[in-house]
Amino acid sequence: MKKNNWLIEQAKAIERQKKALEQATKNNVPEIYACLCKVLMDKHGVDAEGVATIFCETQELWNELVEKNEAADMVTWCEETTGVSLRGEEV
Repeated sequence: MKKNNWLIEQAKAIERQKKALEQATKNNVPEIYACLCKVLMDKHGVDAEGVATIFCETQELWNELVEKNEAADMVTWCEETTGVSLRGEEV
């Protein structure tokens, strides 16, 4: 019986972590896109339509990678295909 209780508590803990990650994603993704929007417009002269196009294209690429089951490690994929590190390290 003790083992079952431990398993139930572990399952609950995993569910809590999953919900926390989902909430963080809901909060952080829009904030990241907002900062990216400002930088593209203010520093690189991209207009609102251009930013919207870029955002749509990123979503299309994401969907393609998900369909191919290649979206598991987008950060490594980005580093390998562009040479840009998103981890603050040299590639």
